[in-house]
Amino acid sequence: MNEDLKYDNPASFEIGWAHYSGIGAEQNYERASKYFQVAASSGHAEAQFALAHMYEQGHGVTQDKNLALKWYLEASTVGHANAQFATGRCFQFGLGTTPAPNTAANWYLRAASQGHVAAQRTVGLMFGDGIGFAQDDQASLFWLTKAADQGDALALCELGAYFSLGKGVAKNDVRAFQFFMQSAEQGTRVAQFNLGLAYEQGCGVERNLSLAIHWYESACASDHVDAMINLSLIFIAGDTHEKNEPMAVALLRRAAELGSAHAHSILGACYERGIGVTQDFAIAALEYQTAANHGFAMAKMNLGQLYETGKGVPKDNELAILWLRRAADDGCAEAQYKLGMKYIGGSGVDADVDKGKDLLVSAATNGFVMAQHFIGTVYERMGGEHNIERAKYWYVRAAQGGNLDAAAALDRSA
Repeated sequence: MNEDLKYDNPASFEIGWAHYSGIGAEQNYERASKYFQVAASSGHAEAQFALAHMYEQGHGVTQDKNLALKWYLEASTVGHANAQFATGRCFQFGLGTTPAPNTAANWYLRAASQGHVAAQRTVGLMFGDGIGFAQDDQASLFWLTKAADQGDALALCELGAYFSLGKGVAKNDVRAFQFFMQSAEQGTRVAQFNLGLAYEQGCGVERNLSLAIHWYESACASDHVDAMINLSLIFIAGDTHEKNEPMAVALLRRAAELGSAHAHSILGACYERGIGVTQDFAIAALEYQTAANHGFAMAKMNLGQLYETGKGVPKDNELAILWLRRAADDGCAEAQYKLGMKYIGGSGVDADVDKGKDLLVSAATNGFVMAQHFIGTVYERMGGEHNIERAKYWYVRAAQGGNLDAAAALDRSA
């Protein structure tokens, strides 16, 4: 390419682009930036955008977010959609300026109105979250649909979530599944996880555990932690075809490496019970402790039980009750039930029937069927028409949760 051309802005941009891309000239960011500077100073919008990007990234120039924003704004004011999107990003995240969500929203909207797909998706998300705009599910759906109509994978996934949750639209699991499928086929790991969940639960599609495993594995390949956990549970609980305890443990270890307290908790259970590993109560305690330290309630309860029995840790009733109480305070229904029964029976704590009753009611309200059955039994023994009706209420809830004793109690009263 002849670089003796006069510095008119189209020619300067073309020479700059050749040096930037390495197509038609040796790749040289520093030389590219000089040609872009000439063209940008003459009002060439594409050169202004390219120069802004170079200042943002520090390619061929000293990185300078303020100059990046200056040139993005120059290009934006003459309608350059990519620059408008970049300007919105600068104001959203405080690049070269202080964060200004409303200003960011304005620039995103300008780009979206020109058909910029990422801007359309971003505007949709901002309307949905009430950031930069007043929260508006319908406006959110409008812009997300615009982006999805252009095949945007992330917008398709978000629309799937809207239909799955019934957010701004009537809940429709079939539509949700269709959107998730279109997104997942483009490699969106959240959509792949949601497809795995749909196939596992038969939600919006016929239940198919093999396909659930397939989509969970796809999401796992991109380190989706919840997919790793769900897939590990299938491999632990599955029948002969799906059961793979060593693979379950490998998935849990990877999820734990990525910081999942839930994964540490399940690993603790694996070591406590010898699932996929050699039984080791000491390692179980360490895994539970790690999960508990990150606030995972079930791990707190399980750690308390190890202290109660002295498995893997020194037997210590005070620590056992401490961790059980922390789990109960965090809303763990099973911990509330176990602690409630201890207060009623005075086991490891001073007997306190009222406190025990309150904990059992909390556990029952949170869906723990053993608590529901127990409360039903108490009301039945109290007798009287009102108490019998309350007993039936709790028996019904327990029976719906699979408690056979509650179902038998209902049969007796029929």
